[in-house]
Amino acid sequence: MKSRRQSRAPRQSRCAATSIGLKKALSRIGRARGGAKAVDYVAGWLWKASDFIRRGGAFAFVSTNSICQGVQVPLIWPSIFQSGQEIIFAHKDFYWANNASNNANVICVIVGVSSEPHGEKFIYFDNQRKLAKSINAYLTDGPNIIVEKHATPISGLPEMVAGNIPRDKGHFMLSLEDRDAIVAKYPEAAQLFRKIVGSFELINGVERTCLWIDDGQAALASSIPMIAQRLEAIRKYRETGSERGKLGIETPYKFERTITGKASQIVIPRVFSERRLYVTADYMKSEIIVSDAAQALYDAPIHVLSIISSRMHLAWINVTAGRMKSDYRYSSGVCYNSLGSVQPLPTAHFATLCMSSSRSCVSSLYALIKRCISRFFDILVSVNVREAQRRPIHR
Repeated sequence: MKSRRQSRAPRQSRCAATSIGLKKALSRIGRARGGAKAVDYVAGWLWKASDFIRRGGAFAFVSTNSICQGVQVPLIWPSIFQSGQEIIFAHKDFYWANNASNNANVICVIVGVSSEPHGEKFIYFDNQRKLAKSINAYLTDGPNIIVEKHATPISGLPEMVAGNIPRDKGHFMLSLEDRDAIVAKYPEAAQLFRKIVGSFELINGVERTCLWIDDGQAALASSIPMIAQRLEAIRKYRETGSERGKLGIETPYKFERTITGKASQIVIPRVFSERRLYVTADYMKSEIIVSDAAQALYDAPIHVLSIISSRMHLAWINVTAGRMKSDYRYSSGVCYNSLGSVQPLPTAHFATLCMSSSRSCVSSLYALIKRCISRFFDILVSVNVREAQRRPIHR
């Protein structure tokens, strides 16, 4: 009788073979379009359908909403529009549900494309129907302007880079309790720890710490057993990694990528809720390490924080950003680097922006405190209500 592991192996092999086959098919279809490596597989169906109706006709697909977001848009849609085809109707984001026990909670769209001009076009959303003059690739009523990804900012703003990559399987990260235990036993180890922030820590105010060791501290780190064990585990993990990962075998005490500022940094989350009224960015000292779960502007002037936290920028993100479910997925290439030109400001306006940046930090703190008090009040009221419901009624 075959074991469960043995019976699972052929199925895994078939899935891997199918995945390779799909990638090859997508590569063939997208070869002339230049973006097959970076697009979702559904793009292949859109492209094939577009080719099929070149001499007349229309098609529509239910698809994941990624085809109308972020970096996918400039890869998928230009060739379709260049064929003289247009979107004639669209249903914006809705959750896909079925009878499966574990629903994937995928957010979908429906897009209809025609090779012939249509006078009336409609956008459907939230049980509403809106008449549109033109439906663009972002499924809004407007011209077919597509925001391209850029390697550097087109507006002269400071460069935004991804945070530090640990490639450590979690061994660089410690709880505050673990850090304190090591420092209590080896006080000289205090210099080997830094506070670290990613998207989760930045948004929720959670404090985490990590090992941050430079070449001159490597001997000290190796002499402390509780740290040396972690470094050995990192070395073994990197030995089994990719070619890029193996480059760090000789320096297991270092993150794979190490970037820090000289004095300050503006930290921006990679993912945050669409319910937020501004981008949850923060201005902080350079001693704090930014993980690859966030992005940073190192030693940037403080007024840039006002631009990032502005409602104007949030409106831009709402159209151009990708999504993780319904949350914004902030991409430096599309959301930041493609942001329109920011003209030099008069001194008085510059000072106002700097003051606004400082106030935004204070207002963020105030808003957090207000939410905590509100939440505490809600809990207190609900507890009191439950207690009142349990008490006998005396007449």
